[in-house]
Amino acid sequence: MSPAAEGPHAVLQSLRDLPGVLGSFVHDGAELLCRDLPAYFDDEALAEAGPRAMRIMETWCEAGEQSDCVLRFEEQRLYLRTIERGILCVVFSPEVAVPALRTATGMVGRRLGGALSTCSEPAAPPPLPAAPPVPEVEPAPAAASPPRPPRANAGAPSSRRRARVYRGQRF
Repeated sequence: MSPAAEGPHAVLQSLRDLPGVLGSFVHDGAELLCRDLPAYFDDEALAEAGPRAMRIMETWCEAGEQSDCVLRFEEQRLYLRTIERGILCVVFSPEVAVPALRTATGMVGRRLGGALSTCSEPAAPPPLPAAPPVPEVEPAPAAASPPRPPRANAGAPSSRRRARVYRGQRF
């Protein structure tokens, strides 16, 4: 079945095949394009979160060639990935394997390219799951990092910052 025939809601729904994925939505910075999240994530909250996610990704992408990131909260995680028409946001539990989620969102992002061209308004939210609603996740305030000890060559100017590698990603 072609992505356009599937519809964006069905494409997003395929992310729930990964155990622990609560749902996802796509935002283009101005409006919510489509969603597949339980009803306790209302459109107003998603419309507010979308531009913030876009700003986070714009800042993140300026620092390097990254096209995705994970925001960690106490009970849930938010995976952000830039796609052709905006940003794909996935809400998931900490038990989800991020490499598997990265692979799945890559495939979904490609399939959404054609499906979003037919989407004019977000799909109605699915009914509430049997589990009790999860409280809204608020970003934790940025913790002040302790001051770094002075380096031995603190007076010498540095020519360039060294690239760092963490879990195979350059920063």
